[in-house]
Amino acid sequence: ISYRLGTEGLFPDPMVDETAAIEWLWQRDDENGFRRDDISLLGRSAGGQIALVTAYSHPKIRRVVGIYSPTDMLWGWENSKPWHIIDGKAVIEGYLGGPPAQVPAQYHNASAVNLVRPTSPPPLLLHGTRDELAGFEHTRRLRASLEASRVPHEIIELPWATHGFDWFSAGPGASILLEAIDRFLRRH
Repeated sequence: ISYRLGTEGLFPDPMVDETAAIEWLWQRDDENGFRRDDISLLGRSAGGQIALVTAYSHPKIRRVVGIYSPTDMLWGWENSKPWHIIDGKAVIEGYLGGPPAQVPAQYHNASAVNLVRPTSPPPLLLHGTRDELAGFEHTRRLRASLEASRVPHEIIELPWATHGFDWFSAGPGASILLEAIDRFLRRH
C-alpha cells in the first residue's frame, strides 16, 4: 500500500491512506481472490510504525508484521542524538507536526505502544539490537504493552543486526525474515 509520508502529509495521513486501501480491498474481495476476513499488514521502519498503528486501530486486520519499527514516538524523540544517522528529532517533528510539548496527542496516537488492547491482532516483530536508527528499545517497549494486554506475539531479536538488516535479498537477514514471516502467517 502506498501512503503519504514526509513532506506529503502529517500523521495520521499515512493511516488514512492505508485504511482507504483496506476498505477498497474489503469491498472487492471477490474480484481480487483473497479472503476479506484474513488481512495482514507488513511494514519496515516507518512503514512498520504505520502498519502497527493501523493494525491496532482497524478492526479488519488479523495480524501484523513490524520490521525494525518505531513503536514509541515520544521515546524515539527523547532519545535521538544529533550524531545519529539522521536527525531523528527533526524527522519525528516533521511527521507529527512539532515537538511533544506542542502536539502531545500526535505522539501518543502515533505510538503502537499506546494502542495495544487485549483484542489487538498478534504481531511478529523482527529487530536488530544494533539498530541505531530505530533502536531495539522500541520493540522492548511494545513487548511490554503486548504482555500487559496478553496479546499473543512473536519477537525475533537479532543481536548482530542493524537497521535494514534484510536489505540484501541473498543475505542471512533476508533469509531469516522470510522464514519467520512464513511461519508466523501459517501459525496465525
